[in-house]
Amino acid sequence: MKHAQKAPLETLKKELEFVDHAGYKKPVGGRQPLFCMETSATWRKPVFIEDSPVCPKEKYCTCNPEGDCVLMGFVPAEHKHEALPCHHIPLNEKGETIASLEQDRDKVEPALRDWLVKTIEKLEASETKQ
Repeated sequence: MKHAQKAPLETLKKELEFVDHAGYKKPVGGRQPLFCMETSATWRKPVFIEDSPVCPKEKYCTCNPEGDCVLMGFVPAEHKHEALPCHHIPLNEKGETIASLEQDRDKVEPALRDWLVKTIEKLEASETKQ
């Protein structure tokens, strides 16, 4: 595991910070070519949530539905055993998810950001009531 997850509020704030600092706009990949005849290793666009610092799973491993990822609490039960369950969290009233929007990356990030802001506000409001 990368690291143990903290409280959901802390994790969501960290993810929001990652989104706000263009974390999903920076390519993820290998190294620069060592020799002039060598091509560079493949670079790719980051996978939402999975390539974020909040994801506790090891690279190329599947998610553990009983693991320590706080986002699992937001995943509908029928999707907890998917390869990337966090991609099935409903982000808005329409029920759009990262999985349903991922064909248009320009729509995913604002929807994810809006969900993060709303969910953080709800969690902060519930904390102040206690």
